[in-house]
Amino acid sequence: MSCVCPTALAERDATFAVSSEDRVRVYSSSNVYLLHEFSTLHGRVVRMFHTTFCDAIVTLEADTDDCYLCVYHDWRGKKLVRAYTLPLAIADPAGVQLSVCSFTGRVVLGTPKGVNVWHTSNGFFEHVLELQVGIEVAQIAVHGAYLAVASATEVRVLEINITTNDDTAKQEGTPTSKNLFQKKELIYNTMEKDHLPVIRIPSLSHRSPTPLPSPTPRHRVRIMAKDDAQLEAHNLAGLIHDEDVRVNVAMQYGECKVRVLLQRFVPPNHAITSLKFLPETIDNGRIAQSQSYTRLLIETSYEAFLYYILADEVDKTRNQMAKKILHRLEDPLRGTVEPISITTGDQPSFTTSSSSLQPQSESGRIVIYYRFTAPVKCVTANSSFLFAATLAGLEIWSLWSPCHHNAAKRATSSLFLPQPTQPQLLGVRPLPTTAQDIIALDAHVVVLTCVAGTQHPRVLSNASAVAKLCAPLAPFEMRDLNRTNSSVGGGQVVVYPQSPPATIFASAKKETMSEVTSDQVDLLLSLFSLYRFRADVGVDMLQSPPDSWSVKDRMAVRLDTKLYDSLAKSCAAHIAHIYTTPKHRNLTRAALLFVASNVSSRDVLLCFRSIDPEHNISRDVIDATALYLEAFLFPKKDRTMYLGLSTSPIESEVDASFTEVVLRHYGVHAPEQIARLVIDSSLVWSLFNLDFCLSVFRASPQKSILIRMAILVVLLRANMGTREELASFVETKSTLVEGTNKEEYAYSTIANQIEWLAENYPEPLVHLCVTHPEFLIQTHPTSLDDIAITPGYYRSYFADGLRERSPVKLLLAQELIFTSAIGHQNPLTTIITYCVGVMGEQGSLAVRRILGEKTPRPKGCKVDDVFVVGILHFIILYLKKNDNLFPEVQPLHKAISAEYICTLVQLNDSEMQQSLITTTLAHRSVLLPKKISSPLPPFVASFLNLTTFENPHIQQTMHQLYLLACHLVLENWVDAPTLLTALDDFDNTIAVLLKLLLFPQVQRLGDGLSLLNGLDQYRVFLLPYAVSFCKNLEEWQLLLDIILSPQAGSEMEFILAETLVHLSRSVSPDELLALVPDDVDASIVLDALEMCVRRQEPVM
Repeated sequence: MSCVCPTALAERDATFAVSSEDRVRVYSSSNVYLLHEFSTLHGRVVRMFHTTFCDAIVTLEADTDDCYLCVYHDWRGKKLVRAYTLPLAIADPAGVQLSVCSFTGRVVLGTPKGVNVWHTSNGFFEHVLELQVGIEVAQIAVHGAYLAVASATEVRVLEINITTNDDTAKQEGTPTSKNLFQKKELIYNTMEKDHLPVIRIPSLSHRSPTPLPSPTPRHRVRIMAKDDAQLEAHNLAGLIHDEDVRVNVAMQYGECKVRVLLQRFVPPNHAITSLKFLPETIDNGRIAQSQSYTRLLIETSYEAFLYYILADEVDKTRNQMAKKILHRLEDPLRGTVEPISITTGDQPSFTTSSSSLQPQSESGRIVIYYRFTAPVKCVTANSSFLFAATLAGLEIWSLWSPCHHNAAKRATSSLFLPQPTQPQLLGVRPLPTTAQDIIALDAHVVVLTCVAGTQHPRVLSNASAVAKLCAPLAPFEMRDLNRTNSSVGGGQVVVYPQSPPATIFASAKKETMSEVTSDQVDLLLSLFSLYRFRADVGVDMLQSPPDSWSVKDRMAVRLDTKLYDSLAKSCAAHIAHIYTTPKHRNLTRAALLFVASNVSSRDVLLCFRSIDPEHNISRDVIDATALYLEAFLFPKKDRTMYLGLSTSPIESEVDASFTEVVLRHYGVHAPEQIARLVIDSSLVWSLFNLDFCLSVFRASPQKSILIRMAILVVLLRANMGTREELASFVETKSTLVEGTNKEEYAYSTIANQIEWLAENYPEPLVHLCVTHPEFLIQTHPTSLDDIAITPGYYRSYFADGLRERSPVKLLLAQELIFTSAIGHQNPLTTIITYCVGVMGEQGSLAVRRILGEKTPRPKGCKVDDVFVVGILHFIILYLKKNDNLFPEVQPLHKAISAEYICTLVQLNDSEMQQSLITTTLAHRSVLLPKKISSPLPPFVASFLNLTTFENPHIQQTMHQLYLLACHLVLENWVDAPTLLTALDDFDNTIAVLLKLLLFPQVQRLGDGLSLLNGLDQYRVFLLPYAVSFCKNLEEWQLLLDIILSPQAGSEMEFILAETLVHLSRSVSPDELLALVPDDVDASIVLDALEMCVRRQEPVM
């Protein structure tokens, strides 16, 4: 008996391992070339798995007396292979069921005594827990936190969440990854919003869950909504009790929660032959989106049931075990995790907003039913298709899954596309003999065949004949197969190079140019979701750091992404045209698919208008047109472009002339709809279009807050271009239209509008900044300021108006924008550049200094410095609070801290700016971080009392800001030499204090003591300063040299006495005498020497 398993570490690493007798051989799938080979520990390999967690091969081996669980390390290109074995004390291998998670490294072993969960490591296995499941385990499978067990007729899916002792200690107060990375935007209900239409995917809500979907001629894709899934989990809660779980406490495992999520029974006269989880192969598990669901395949003799178990957040098992066992940091996920939404079927379509549906319909379960043409031996799937090795040959079937569906949402905002009614048989390839095992890589299918003669030739020929009748006329293309040169256990390893999924669309489109069947529509829907998924995975990969892979690989992924993006758009366009035909007319689906296609907007509207005569337009045409405009004009933003800063210009997909078409569609009698277009749409606006919208808003009898916000946006958009263009437009309009206000688009008008909104509707104004941060910047300089935030981007009139008329709202908006940009996973450098640069001229100069440019600091204090301190203070508190996001202090952090400290020191000389910053920061509940690693020296509090303020509230605020600066210095959040150089230009009290804290870090304690001795008001701090930082006798000698110098005044006598008293308590008599110079009067040190000697005497 032989085994085969994939061993790929990445999508393009197409390798697999085959066991034969006492050898394991690893081949490349492209040309079946032998790469590695090593001997096994025992005689026969019964099962074999590979995990990317520690790149180990796990086997179940057997000899004449016992079975063994083995693991092999360092087998990839190493001379010596490390191997470990665990005797199981079970003689019959048939009584042992083994499964290994390829992603998390979790190992489950099913025996007659129960289920044991182990985990792979760099060495031997680590035991996690023992579990009693209550049924006779005939099949077992594991993937992350999910465990599936099956008897001959029953399947149960369990979720196992176990914590380590370290996780339990850090659980309180630690934000979860879901809370950190989810979209954090401020949404106010003050602003009126239109209801977004949502397509419903019908579910089984408000019905009792059926054990298995009953197959019908058409509908073989069934969906269970989240409420049904939760109800079933509650009903199954009694299947597992606390006494059924025994956690290995000795290995530092803590609390364990086990619950049964799913229980299914196969139909009568059926038996479960195989059970396995199917991880995605396109990205090898590193795309965040693919970690929010799990695929479970249940096989019988003629059928297969593919379940998708959807979760609300990423499975943390791999990261949890990597930190505990391998002692390494978490692997970064590419992309973001958004729960896959499956809507319920009892709500009316296109009438309820998506936000109202989100709480109860975030996720659910999906099952796809497959019935094969011949008795099946083994089934597998990759990220593109499902492959079944039957007696008729190798059958290829289509897939539809929520992961593809969720990726397709990028092209259609939050709107849903339809799912196919059933999977489609794409082709049948002959096999030389019956299959024993099968695996699917991303581009290859590997079949391990049985010994020739296992099945009678007549059975094979009859099965092949049935398959030919069921197969489509244009079969799915599989390239010529490759075989190994030598037999494996009497059989062969056959490798089918799978043609790229892109090749099937051309033949599918050709077959649907005339007569189209429902099966062909289902196939096209599956292809669209597949192409969209692969394109979006490529986009996520391209957003990873450039130094994480080679230029060659990046170029290959870029070409691959461009290909599948083009195919997805072409496929969507073709399906949309099919839905506009009389036989398959469904204009709602056509509208959404047109949004995801490459068809121009004009052609789409012309297509809808040509469906019915002009004098008899159907209701569905009107609804489809409105739905298309809704989905097309308000697309989902790219998360990485949230701030609107781009190194390369972004080309809009919307035709500039299409704006006029849309405005004619809505007309002058729909100001609310036009207002939403002006604020949120992706249209390209000309000055003529904006002037038309402004006239519509001015003429509206009732000006709601939405219209008032739209007036502001019109004025902002008009000033986004060059000054000359706007001036020419206003001049031309004034000559053609009598009574034109030439100041209509001036800065004063914008500032007055901002001031009115800030007083009457502050929350919608802040909401506008948070949802549209691109309005605060523009690509052309304004008349107020020509200093660029970053090359090619300047502050807009919106930012200038907020800073002048409502600075507190501007600072509040920047805080929310910063948090939201972190949630959108924008680079920290880009976020700092935006948030600080918007704060005025001083903010732009501060950004340059933070980024390392040699920009001189202007003399004197300005109003903009207050806002720079305010936003830098918020950024520093955020970085310190979320230290799990930024575990190490980076050079950027030090530059931010240095700029905050220097600007704060500059504010110390201006009482007016101190009062302003107190008012500006009044909305913040705390001004100091909750996590303080080390306390400040005792003299700092007394030193701060030297700074006096008339208002106690101002004094409290400024002292807390100064304390934060001191903590940054002592916690190494600054570059000490650089900051000392910058502070040389200041001599106020706070500058002196910070220099005193910095001098010991650069081995200049003597300079600190000399600085204190230089002014009378600071001399009292000589001893407290020395107590805090003098660590040896040489440093104490520096203090005594200053105190006992001939130039010392009479006040030094008291300081000397206190110093000697302190030294008598901390040094020996010999050390004290060595510190005191010989020419000092002996009477001065006698008392201190006596105390020191008495302290050294033994106690009787």
